[in-house]
Amino acid sequence: FHEVDEARQVSAQLFMRAFGTYRAASRLALSGQLFETFVLLRSIIESSAYAWKCARSDEHRKAWLARADDEEGRKASKKLFKWVDIMGEIKDECPRFGPAMSEAYDKSIDLGAHPNVEGIQLSSDVKQTGKDKFELSAIYMHGADAVLLAVLELTKVMNYVYQLMIQVVGERMQIG
Repeated sequence: FHEVDEARQVSAQLFMRAFGTYRAASRLALSGQLFETFVLLRSIIESSAYAWKCARSDEHRKAWLARADDEEGRKASKKLFKWVDIMGEIKDECPRFGPAMSEAYDKSIDLGAHPNVEGIQLSSDVKQTGKDKFELSAIYMHGADAVLLAVLELTKVMNYVYQLMIQVVGERMQIG
């Protein structure tokens, strides 16, 4: 993104953060920390969806930039950046991958992006050790099969990010 116009600067920054987050999530996935991987996978999807929306809407881009100005800016930004609306637009305008991207987002939440039963149980173990006693253990190193599934999910999500990037800065991504 060494030469992107001002109107796409916010989008470029969000895509860069999505890529940085992907790198961090990959390290967590390869170390077997699945719960934490899915927290970051959700962030990758959100950053790229916001980047796409900021590139398509001056109103969204201005609200994004004004978010930190004051409480009014924060409220306006929250109102505009409703996830269901943005993901609905992506699903409608990108039928080839939008629905799958939405599904990946929901899956990330189920696997730990929001604390929930399924996500917590994925990376913890409970064993009854007595009548009223339990041993609780955190699983920080899942096995090779789980690592492979997490890496494949990350790869799939990065394909969606790439598809959104093509729509925003496609001419900057040409291989000459």
